[in-house]
Amino acid sequence: MHLIPTIHCHNQTELVSRLDQLQNFATRAQIDVEDGTITNSKTFDLELVSHLDSPLIWEVHLMVKEPLNWLQKCLLIGASRIVGQVELMSDRQKFVDQVKSQGVDVGLGFNIETPISDIPLDTDIVLLLGRPAGFTPLPFDDSVLSKITQANNLGFPVAVDGGVNTQNYAKLTELGVDTIYSGQDYFQLLSCFPPKK
Repeated sequence: MHLIPTIHCHNQTELVSRLDQLQNFATRAQIDVEDGTITNSKTFDLELVSHLDSPLIWEVHLMVKEPLNWLQKCLLIGASRIVGQVELMSDRQKFVDQVKSQGVDVGLGFNIETPISDIPLDTDIVLLLGRPAGFTPLPFDDSVLSKITQANNLGFPVAVDGGVNTQNYAKLTELGVDTIYSGQDYFQLLSCFPPKK
């Protein structure tokens, strides 16, 4: 299982502070992008990342209207994986095809209340939100557990983002989750992973 920290910030000041926290603990990070459509909040301008001197490998989670419109911005910062939320995506197959045509891994994200369906076979990962998207730190919603099993049964690697902590981590391990994305509990979750040799 992989543990990847998330960067979920309103502005450049918060972004720089988060990077300072992560620089000695992570090799990659997921940038959460919100435009105020799926959630009621907006995050910093993604282009800011291209001006940063950081060794981190970037992944991008697009919680935006028509995620494909953000592809060039993701490529500008050298994203290694791009995940688009399906709720405001008009064509899942087109999104997957165009991201992969750039040599980048692609994922589809499903909000907590969104059923799993219509996943193109060449999707690299299915990201399931463990609680509703946004800045409000809501608790983990156990309804995602059955969706993990469903996605695994369909043959897709599964990631969970939101609400994962040291209390529910073991259950996700048992269910075969491939990747955990974590914001506020990232440093506590590090204790669940043996140090790399």
